[in-house]
Amino acid sequence: MNHSSISLIQAGKPNLIDLYYCINDSNWIKYNIGRKILLKSKDVIQFKNNSPFFSINEQNYYQFVMEGGIKASGKVESLINFRNLTCGCFINLFKNCISLLESPYMLYNTELMNSCYESMFEGC
Repeated sequence: MNHSSISLIQAGKPNLIDLYYCINDSNWIKYNIGRKILLKSKDVIQFKNNSPFFSINEQNYYQFVMEGGIKASGKVESLINFRNLTCGCFINLFKNCISLLESPYMLYNTELMNSCYESMFEGC
């Protein structure tokens, strides 16, 4: 059976977040930064953040770490509680995720802030 894993780590001191995840439409579970979640081949994981904040800049950000093959989908804005983009909010989010096979839906219907998607897929 093929297994993958995903975790969210932080660099520096990004904004405090209130992150939850669910697997296969089950109950939402509070996520602790750095926790590795093991996924089976057909599992679907979702994340949501009840805080409107996320990463800040090149020194203070959150980043996914993935192993195995991961197909990301859905709206990345769930990580900022569907609020307006702020400067650097998704900076380095998938940086060096060579396990990322597909990227999430990225169109956002608002004015983009400076560097909000900077280096988001660098090294993928």
